[in-house]
Amino acid sequence: MAYDFYGPGWSNVTGPPAALYDPSNAVLGFPYYGYAWGLSNANSHSYYVATTGAAATISGAAIPEDVDNGATTVYNSSVVGDYCYAGTTWIGYDDNQSIVTKVRYAKQRGLLGYFSWHVGADDNSGLSRAATRAWDAAATTRTIQKN
Repeated sequence: MAYDFYGPGWSNVTGPPAALYDPSNAVLGFPYYGYAWGLSNANSHSYYVATTGAAATISGAAIPEDVDNGATTVYNSSVVGDYCYAGTTWIGYDDNQSIVTKVRYAKQRGLLGYFSWHVGADDNSGLSRAATRAWDAAATTRTIQKN
């Protein structure tokens, strides 16, 4: 398991649930859910900021609803993760872009596969399909380069 480095009960700051690049950890994971936090300061809404505590674990299917309700979304290429925020509510999660980047990374490193949890939270299998397409495309590219 290579995720859940920041979460309710064991962390008191926001953080990517499964950053590909993290200044303090080597992390690779595909969680299909996010964590919601209450921010201590609505004007401080990045990774690694103070919180008033965890609000909830959110199914990946529910995250777009939160974004549609006016939350600001951020893709962070430094950690390869996503978050959204509105007021003092902050949610860390993975979207298609971060999942695809992680799959490509795994394939380029010669890993034989990847693990995701839990697929029941993947609304309409959107993240799973993006991961499969990225894996298959990386396999095709690798085969062409070998020949």
